[in-house]
Amino acid sequence: MNIFAHPIVTNQFTAAAIGTFVKDPETLSRIVSEAVASFEFPENGQGFVVLPEAAKDCVLPGVALRTPNVGDYCLREHRGEISEYINRNTADLGQCDMVAAIVYTAEAFLADPQTSEEEKAAFSEAGYTHCWVTTLGNKGPKPPVGAWRFAVNLAGGNAAYANATRAQLVEEAREIQEYWSTWGTVAAPL
Repeated sequence: MNIFAHPIVTNQFTAAAIGTFVKDPETLSRIVSEAVASFEFPENGQGFVVLPEAAKDCVLPGVALRTPNVGDYCLREHRGEISEYINRNTADLGQCDMVAAIVYTAEAFLADPQTSEEEKAAFSEAGYTHCWVTTLGNKGPKPPVGAWRFAVNLAGGNAAYANATRAQLVEEAREIQEYWSTWGTVAAPL
């Protein structure tokens, strides 16, 4: 097994991380490798790998409860847009309730519409078997994707949405609205 750490996840290893911050990348990498070795991937190859308790010591949560205080937020640029985030340095984060890794099989990563031809070539040349896309350090209920990611997925950014029914999409949109009106993504100001 040879796992590629995608730039999305390696960004989580830095203080500039938006969302989950991986404070011990070396230990978490070992935990992810062990978990992937025994994980049964779904047919689409996109794994939501719930990690063991030890992973909670390696990460800070990517979310916190929203507050009405303007001073509890910071502005950051992410994916070309300026957005507000709960300030990681002042938020009451505590320990994660759950940590998961999003890991794709080689087939799923190579079929992903957002994987460039250059990434596909480099991935294949290196002989990777899996791609560790991101880490989710969760606090509270399991978060749905954010509204922006939901829109990207609907627009063809995630093959898993290709056969979703209208009812499934409406239900997911309701979950997204309910969750993100209570919780917010954290980031440290730069």
